[in-house]
Amino acid sequence: MMIRVLKSSVGFNAKPENDKEQIAVKLGDKIMSLASMALDEADMNYGYGDALEKEEMVDIEKEAIKSFVLENKDAIKDVYNLIYEHLEDNNYHTTSDALAQVLNIQ
Repeated sequence: MMIRVLKSSVGFNAKPENDKEQIAVKLGDKIMSLASMALDEADMNYGYGDALEKEEMVDIEKEAIKSFVLENKDAIKDVYNLIYEHLEDNNYHTTSDALAQVLNIQ
């Protein structure tokens, strides 16, 4: 049995292979950075115990990323699925929820 090792073009340890992936990683990294700083400032850890804590984290992150997301809305929408994949693979699940809410994507 042969095991194939796949390299990731977005997500953890991303190696973007084209312009869209490079843009998605750059935007996703900025969104993760803004969200992380907001959680640090709010003394929130990077996990949650229940739905209420998760909702609180999403709200904090949503406010932190809102202006950046709205300023870059067209670029983000163009590569949204790649950004979502990048956030999820880096375990920024609440951040991907916050991004979807800012963009009104359900």
